[in-house]
Amino acid sequence: MMNVRIRRSFGGVMAFLAGFAVAGPLLAQPRTAGEWAWKPILMHEGVRFEYLFYPAADNFNNGVVVKLTNTNDHPVAYRFTIIFRAEGATHEEYVEGRLAAREIRTGDAAGLFWVPFRDGRSIGEVGLRGFRVTPLPEGAGGRTPFETRNPESVH
Repeated sequence: MMNVRIRRSFGGVMAFLAGFAVAGPLLAQPRTAGEWAWKPILMHEGVRFEYLFYPAADNFNNGVVVKLTNTNDHPVAYRFTIIFRAEGATHEEYVEGRLAAREIRTGDAAGLFWVPFRDGRSIGEVGLRGFRVTPLPEGAGGRTPFETRNPESVH
């Protein structure tokens, strides 16, 4: 089964999912987004990170969708780097955005769905690095408050 570990990585903290895509029917998720189907990753500063694994997201390759739930009574900005590992390959994506008070965000339109390897490789591990959640004042508009969109500087 899936294990979630928090571990130090490059001076920062990384939420790490091990043994993510083991071959076989045990991980084959039905194509539903019922609350029972979402698997927890972590809760950080009032934002819950969850995921669904799709063994054939594009009818051939593995995919992952993340759901973010703001349990706070105020808006927040978030950022993180999601890391996918397969045999002989690593793929990273930088993500940032905002969540209104009590908002839930998920899916491709929100930038939270990935098919990282389109060559048939199975996702072996998924991790989050540099996750940060920052409270925002009510009515805050515009860009997220993070100074950079450069994932190299996210710790």
